[in-house]
Amino acid sequence: MSVSTLTYEECTQRVDEFLNDYRGDVYVEEGAADCSKFPCPRGLDDWSGETNAIYVYDVSTGEEIFSCAYWQ
Repeated sequence: MSVSTLTYEECTQRVDEFLNDYRGDVYVEEGAADCSKFPCPRGLDDWSGETNAIYVYDVSTGEEIFSCAYWQ
C-alpha cells in the first residue's frame, strides 16, 4: 500500500498507524521516491519528479508492505 502526505510529520503519523495495526516483524527505511509511484497528496495540484518516502518492509520476506511519500 502506498500513500502520500504533504509533510514529514503527517507521513510518520501514517507509518505509525500502519505499524500499530500490523502483526509481524518489520524494518523501516527512509529514502528517495519517484512521485509517479505515489498518489498526489491532497492540497497539491500536481506531483512529479522525485521526493522522499518512508518504506516499511516485512522482515521475513523482505517485501515492501507499506510506503508513504511526503512533499516537504
